[in-house]
Amino acid sequence: MLPKFFKNFEVSITGTSFRNICEEMSLPELTLKTEEWRGAGMDAPIEIDVGMEKLESTLKFPSLNKEVFLLYGLQLGGSAGIIATGALQGQAGESVPAKAVMQGGIKKIASGQWKPGDMKAAGVEVTVSLSRYILTLDSFPLATIDIENGIRNIAGIDYYQNIRATLGL
Repeated sequence: MLPKFFKNFEVSITGTSFRNICEEMSLPELTLKTEEWRGAGMDAPIEIDVGMEKLESTLKFPSLNKEVFLLYGLQLGGSAGIIATGALQGQAGESVPAKAVMQGGIKKIASGQWKPGDMKAAGVEVTVSLSRYILTLDSFPLATIDIENGIRNIAGIDYYQNIRATLGL
């Protein structure tokens, strides 16, 4: 069986569609934060999971965009809801949806250079610091992370279920 390849995507930020405007998007990296531990009698250290690294997503636009600038900020209600739906297609033409739902604040807007005759020179790259992230592939939940509510569910395994129960949450 051949893999399915990413063909196209659609994105909206806080209800505003950026169809035909957003040219590229990167989903957050899922990286465990670890610390080494080597106790008495151990021949080598092991790494212990102490949480996750921060979650960030980036979006690229070919030009300045008022709607993006209006969402700038991490505090004072500066929160953006991002929904991106992608289509993966196989050789036989069948396609499956991939969907990313993210919530966070826009922490960085990097405006490009102004250069005549270069369509992408004035592009804008936006970095979003995320507090929630849900990724599904063909309706299967690959990742559900809700930092504020202590949820880290990867491919159906709830890594924080026991901790939430112990804390009475």
